[in-house]
Amino acid sequence: MTPNANQLALTSGTKITLAVIILAFVLITFVTLYFTDQHIKAVESRHEEILKTSVNEAATSVEHFIQSRQKLIETFAFEKQHILSQFARNIENQNLKTEISESLSRWFPSYFTFTLTDTFGNDLIDELDGFIGQACQANIQDYVISLKDTSVSHVVY
Repeated sequence: MTPNANQLALTSGTKITLAVIILAFVLITFVTLYFTDQHIKAVESRHEEILKTSVNEAATSVEHFIQSRQKLIETFAFEKQHILSQFARNIENQNLKTEISESLSRWFPSYFTFTLTDTFGNDLIDELDGFIGQACQANIQDYVISLKDTSVSHVVY
């Protein structure tokens, strides 16, 4: 049996239709992949923006917390400068140390211990056996220097 012209034309038409369907499928697949990729990039960009905003807000909160604690410490030192000066002159005086410690507990309920430095930021109390690291010591010295640079006349603590 030999195929007639109608059967050959139908077969050619079927091949063309099949090619168009495959081409449309490939085109739809590429378009879908492209828009999916664009959506993923947009979501990643939004997440990065949210992360940056969150980190900045956390940093600002920590900065405000530290500033408020520093202000409290400055106020404490100003209010207690007489007893702190006495203790700095005689760091062996356990009564003064206990009084300072009890006062600190009232001002700062979660306080652990305290240190006292000279005007150069050198630690006068070494009861933590080197627990105060170099970074903390450098920070204390920088803080003492910043106190000296201020125009406030009562910066003696």
